[in-house]
Amino acid sequence: MYQEFKKQFITYAMVVVSLVLFSLVAVLNMTSYRDMYRRADFVTQLISEHDGYFPKDMSNQLDAMVKHGLSSESPYSTRYFSVFSLPGRDILRTNRDNIVSISGEEIQAKVYAVMSGDETIGDEGRFRFRKTRVPDGTLTVFLDMTQSRQVFMDSFKNSLWLLLAALLLVWMIIWLLAGKAIRPIVATIEKQKVFVNDAGHELKTPLSIISSSADVIELTHGKDQWTDSIHRQVKRMDHLIQDMLMLSHYDQLKELALTKVDLVPLLEEMAEELFPMLKDKQLHLKLELPETLWVEGNQESLSILFRLLLDNAIRYTDSQESITVRSSSSAGSVTISITNPYPDFPEEQLEAIFERFYRADTSRSRHTGGSGIGLALARTVAQANGADLKAIKPDSEHISFQVQLRQRGA
Repeated sequence: MYQEFKKQFITYAMVVVSLVLFSLVAVLNMTSYRDMYRRADFVTQLISEHDGYFPKDMSNQLDAMVKHGLSSESPYSTRYFSVFSLPGRDILRTNRDNIVSISGEEIQAKVYAVMSGDETIGDEGRFRFRKTRVPDGTLTVFLDMTQSRQVFMDSFKNSLWLLLAALLLVWMIIWLLAGKAIRPIVATIEKQKVFVNDAGHELKTPLSIISSSADVIELTHGKDQWTDSIHRQVKRMDHLIQDMLMLSHYDQLKELALTKVDLVPLLEEMAEELFPMLKDKQLHLKLELPETLWVEGNQESLSILFRLLLDNAIRYTDSQESITVRSSSSAGSVTISITNPYPDFPEEQLEAIFERFYRADTSRSRHTGGSGIGLALARTVAQANGADLKAIKPDSEHISFQVQLRQRGA
């Protein structure tokens, strides 16, 4: 249990930390990417407003310069060229004083590519461009983004390496501290299990004495409603203790030996065992099963599982109704469905009924004598067999408990 809790603690902690760090890195990189293009668009607009030249005197736009990460050296360090073209795409004037790594043919190709599209702002290869309508033509500014993109990519890669390093460091810290963090929880759970186990065994003695005392009273004074009530409550208490002890046993069980089990004779034998209860309530049990149904599981614990589910169905089914047990197979698994009438059960509580001491209808549970942990025990036993147990409402009038087990060949 200690190792299982430790693994779960580390897994959940790492998932939370990873989500936070990934979100932080993603936000930082998205912000950096957005600022890079905002700065580029500000520069192209500035150049367009000054007839295709980066103004040397920016004293009247210092706030805007600082906001976009520019300085007094930006007019000299910015790589760009601007082109004034006629409506027919003929280039009339070019300013390429601030860039040397491009030829006239490349400039002409860029201009043609941009002029053929409808976008006024966009990307053309390594350049960010802006088209501006001016008298008698179009002024197009091309800003070289090579350095900006390289800086962004370097920053992006560094942030990923830092993220991986941070996750590794956090994992090491969590792994070292996880034992201390979960030790009090594990100790508390172990104490609770020991208490339940000890209390269950200790309660058996007074229950036996109470039952024996009731028998003596009946021998001396005859049976009456009081002695009947005592026997019923003793029986109910004994049932509760047995369920608690069994639940504690399966909680502490580390591994269950699984073999090949045929469910058909197991369920048929159980139907015979429960026949007196069925007859007493005038219920019909329908077994809709094939000749054989081989699954992977532990025969003894599977008997406990289906006895719990059938006992639950019998308790909560009114007289002269039918309980159906049917099977279905698909994709290497077998599903056993135990369906009984229960029209009043709310669908939103289907998962809650597997909680310990949960009661959907307190008055009805008392009347049926349910312990409140039978279905919790059933799910624990199912999980010990590598099975999945769930409850569904196939229609408004019925409730169905479905056990999905791994299928095995005959």
